[in-house]
Formats: sequence, C-alpha cells, structure tokens
Amino acid sequence: MHSVLRLLKMVPFLLIVLCLLWRTQGGLLFACAMWVLAFLYMRRLPPRLKGLPVAWLTVLLGMLCNAIVTVANGGYMPVVGLPSDVRPLFPTWIPARPANYLVILADQHYLFYFSMGDVLILSGVLLWFVGPWLLRWLTQLRAQRAGVRVADSLTNSS
Repeated sequence: MHSVLRLLKMVPFLLIVLCLLWRTQGGLLFACAMWVLAFLYMRRLPPRLKGLPVAWLTVLLGMLCNAIVTVANGGYMPVVGLPSDVRPLFPTWIPARPANYLVILADQHYLFYFSMGDVLILSGVLLWFVGPWLLRWLTQLRAQRAGVRVADSLTNSS
C-alpha cells in the first residue's frame, strides 16, 4: 500500500519525463505511455477541479482528441498547412500527408497550428480558472435580482 502511494505521488514527474521523451524521440510507445499516464493523472485531480464538470470534461475530451490522432499516426502529430521550409521544433510534429489518419484532429494552420484537442484543453483550463469566479458572480446576480423582486413585491403590496 505504501509503495502504491509513493508511485501515485510520482505520476506528475513520470508524466513530465514521458512527455519529454515522446516530444524529443517520437514514436508510438512513448506516445501511448504518455497518454495513458495523462488520463490516469486526470482521474487524480483535486475535487475542486473535478467539481467543475464542464471544464474537466472539456480538458478530457481535448486530451482524447490529441491522443487519438497521435496514436492513429504512429505516435506523431500531423500538421496541416505546415510550410515546406519550416522545420518543426520537435520530431513529433510532421507535415500532414494524404496517408495520415484523422487529420481533422491534427494541428491546423487556420488554428495557428493548434489542434481541436489543444483548443478544448485550453478552453477547459481557462474554465478552471474563470469558472469559480463566474459561478460566484452569477449566484450574486441571481441573489440581487431575487432581493429586488422581493423588495418590489413588498412595496407593491403595501
């Protein structure tokens, strides 16, 4: 039991190591290992983050989109619209070709070289930061409106 807890505490470190290995080396093995560990890590998020289901599910869906396209393409992320004279920073990015799978989920020129998965992940993370504030603001707004309605009804009944 103690060794399992120690291993769980190492998940973020292992995830970073696997991500770096995948980004610098490429390949299906590192991609699969990194994505499996990333999904396991998502299950262990603090309750305050899981308490915002729209944000959590958005990040999860984005990760799933990125995982599917990278695994379908042998551990590499195709890039649609990559100029032929540009060399990607990491070997995991490859120019999209007709032989690639699910290029609709790949990095896209029209999305500033982000993928739909990246957009979903960024949106979910933004919701994690803005969501609690937005919920408090909406609750206060509803409470103020309810207070005005009660005050109006008391004034009109007198």
